[in-house]
Amino acid sequence: NVLSEFTVKSVTGGIDAIGEVLIRIESEEVGYTGRGADTDIIVASAKAYINALNRLLAAREMID
Repeated sequence: NVLSEFTVKSVTGGIDAIGEVLIRIESEEVGYTGRGADTDIIVASAKAYINALNRLLAAREMID
């Protein structure tokens, strides 16, 4: 997989702001997007990456 996009933005303001992460990965020239949100940007990133991987795996299962 190749990480082709990584975007972070704030959804709320303040000390305990929620950050939203958008990740786009490409595998075999097909793109898959994942989103994640959390007060910890590392956790939000992990959620987004897992979401993108799940979409990739679901697409592969449809082909098989």
